[in-house]
Amino acid sequence: MRFFFKFKFSLGVTQAINTADLAANGNYSFLALSVLAEHAATLLDIVYNRTDEKDRVVLPFLQNLVTNLMPYVRTHVSSNAPSYRSASALLMNISQYSYTRKSWKKEAFEQLFDVAFFQVDITALRSWKIIVDNMITNERPTSFRDVMTKINTVQTGLFVSKEHEYEQRAMLVKRFAFVIYASEKDQYNRQLPEILERIADLLKLPQVPILHTQMFLFLRVLLLRISTKNLISLWPILMAELIQVLLQLEQDLLSDLEGETK
Repeated sequence: MRFFFKFKFSLGVTQAINTADLAANGNYSFLALSVLAEHAATLLDIVYNRTDEKDRVVLPFLQNLVTNLMPYVRTHVSSNAPSYRSASALLMNISQYSYTRKSWKKEAFEQLFDVAFFQVDITALRSWKIIVDNMITNERPTSFRDVMTKINTVQTGLFVSKEHEYEQRAMLVKRFAFVIYASEKDQYNRQLPEILERIADLLKLPQVPILHTQMFLFLRVLLLRISTKNLISLWPILMAELIQVLLQLEQDLLSDLEGETK
């Protein structure tokens, strides 16, 4: 219990201090995060297992906890890495229980599309793989639709350069690939036509390297998460792109050879 009170105090202060202060005051918070990550979700479920008022009793506590937890999740610096891992583990364990979804789904969804989302170590990323899966699974098609809507939302306009637009699209494709990767095999079979339609739209864009790289990553993820028998409609798209890449590679090699002979 002592850890919990120190945790609440430290997190409350964190919202008003800078990164250096976060590192300096992180010891108690890290200990509290570690303890809560290991025990909080299970303890709450055991204590309130027999009550029918979890929404009224547990959710307000969890919403306050998640609000105070997010500053650690949003801080992508090396000094905060241990706390980030513990905070992600705590969020992951909370997400295992479906009745808690209202307390963390919005924050987790926003974090998924944060520019620095992938600036984490593999341990934290494994936690987020489970969080993202729990965020969408058993939520009917709503969360997947939210992801598709977000993927299609790219800032464009007179004052937005094409390079910035392509960077945005590449970032969104990478997040979409992670959502599919976080799922179980064949979980998105029903949404496959919509996914392939989105891929076809993206491939119509100029294939700048940053976008092309993420598109092939996305195709690799589909091969991992969708059974071969369900990917018949993907092969024409994939083969056409592979041919284009090989032709470009051949052209680059020929250019290099011509440059060496001159």
